[in-house]
Amino acid sequence: MAWQSFLDHLALKDFCVFGAGIVLGGVLIWLVTPTAPDIPAEPPVVIAEPSADPPVEAPKPPPNGMGLQAAEWSALTGWDQDDLALALATFNKSCAALLRLPADRAMDGGAFAGTADDWQPVCELAAFVPDDTDAARAFFEEAFVPFVVLSGDEAEGLFTGYYVPVVQGRLTADDTYNVPLLARPGDLVSVDLGRFDPKHAGQQIYGRVDGGRLAPYYTRAEIETGAWASQPQPLVWLDDPVEAFFLHIQGSGMVRLADGTMVRLGFAGKNGRPYSSVGRYLINENLLGRHEASMQGIKSWVAEDPAERTSVLHHNASYVFFHRQVADGAIGALDIPLTAQRSMAVDRRHIPLGAPLW
Repeated sequence: MAWQSFLDHLALKDFCVFGAGIVLGGVLIWLVTPTAPDIPAEPPVVIAEPSADPPVEAPKPPPNGMGLQAAEWSALTGWDQDDLALALATFNKSCAALLRLPADRAMDGGAFAGTADDWQPVCELAAFVPDDTDAARAFFEEAFVPFVVLSGDEAEGLFTGYYVPVVQGRLTADDTYNVPLLARPGDLVSVDLGRFDPKHAGQQIYGRVDGGRLAPYYTRAEIETGAWASQPQPLVWLDDPVEAFFLHIQGSGMVRLADGTMVRLGFAGKNGRPYSSVGRYLINENLLGRHEASMQGIKSWVAEDPAERTSVLHHNASYVFFHRQVADGAIGALDIPLTAQRSMAVDRRHIPLGAPLW
């Protein structure tokens, strides 16, 4: 069946769609979402559809500091060579989560990203696209329009990678394995602010209830020194506090036990305290050069100066809790497994979870 006939068969109508690019570190990528942005000084972009119905009304502009600039599919380097069937499969995974949302649920990224019911028709359509690169490319080009995302006037920024750490551990503590990875404590409360006001979509805070009020949760220093009353049972024990620290940064990982068994740990929550880069702290204190502040450089510095290790690591007050994970692969914020080479982290204040990116 030809693509246009396929669209007609599914009665695809009323799509006024847009895409946007975001720079996450030296590499320009593109976000696409099924609503039309209000871009100053430029007319809205509307895809011609087999329908004379009016386009969807444009939502509010994107968040402050975030600019959108119209682009062409031909501007996406490698777009014609990529296996977009893999991209479509990843998009369908995200859609499985988006289709479960209430229709009026505000999407992450602010008001410009719309609500779940803006995305759900596109997700429903995606499920019927053949598992074929050409069909997938036609789907994306018909259902979305690319826009590049700018930070002010800048089109370049920081791109960061994600990996799943594999560390040595034990299920019981001993003299060597004495660094715990903790389960989520029972008194930890998480609040999705977007459920109270759509302008806060994508913002979540953590805390604890103290005297009927939500209070900040304990810091890394308070948790690791035992200065709290609700310490949960450790899930596993590691032999290196620095390995535990970097596993906190990644948010998930795998622990290899003495018999070779692998225990997969997933993100279960955090204390909600601000994340502070230990690498940047070491640079600012002239303890490491800028070119040395990699994960390997930080590990080497700590190994050479263990007396300062605790105070340096406690500079980052953020602390992550885990759970034993059954599913393969790291679980993302949509509560679905991430796809290697296809999934990426985004700032939920600006980019809705599940949005296709290039």
